[in-house]
Amino acid sequence: MASMKASRVLPPRKWFVPSTMANDILLLKSLEVIIKRYLERWMPETTQLEHVFVPICEASHSWYLMVIDVSNARVYSLDVTKAPDTIERRERNMRTIMIALSQIFRLDRNAGSFQLVSPDPTTRGPIQYPQGVPSLDDKYEKIKLTMPDRVRMRTAINIVRFPINEVLKKVDLNSAAAWNTILHSIQ
Repeated sequence: MASMKASRVLPPRKWFVPSTMANDILLLKSLEVIIKRYLERWMPETTQLEHVFVPICEASHSWYLMVIDVSNARVYSLDVTKAPDTIERRERNMRTIMIALSQIFRLDRNAGSFQLVSPDPTTRGPIQYPQGVPSLDDKYEKIKLTMPDRVRMRTAINIVRFPINEVLKKVDLNSAAAWNTILHSIQ
C-alpha cells in the first residue's frame, strides 16, 4: 500500500520494495531477473528519489529494515533483534542488496536522482543504527532478553505512534473502540 501511495506522488520520491526482492538478491539471482520482477512495479522511474525501504526477513522469521536515504547519502538499519552475533551477517546481507540496488540506480531512468550523490550506497560509510530503535544489545540487554515480545511490542507501538504516520487517527479510533469492547465485556 505504501508503494502504491508513493507512486502517486509525481515524480516518485520513495520506493518501498517487497521483502521478496531482498530474498532474490541474497539468493544471488541475476540482475535481469531482479529488474524484470521488481523494476516497473516497485521502483517507478524518478529523478527525485529520496528514500528506499527494503524489508529483510531471515529464516528465523526475524525482520529488519534497511533504509537508504538517497538525499543525505546514508544507510540505516532498523533492527530490534540486533545482537553482536547477528551484526556481521546482516550488514553483509545489506551490502549485497546495496550492490544490486546501485546497479538499478545507475540505469538511465534513475540517474537524475543521483546528480549530487553517488549511486553506489556502499560508498556512504558505515550502516547507521538510529538511537530510538531498541535492540538486544542496548544497555538494558538483560531485561530485553528475558522479554523479547515486550521489545517487539514497544517498537511496534513507537512506529505506529510516530507523528508522521498518516493512519494514526484511525489506529487511535480503532484501539479506543477495541478497549471499550473489552471493558464492557468485563463489567
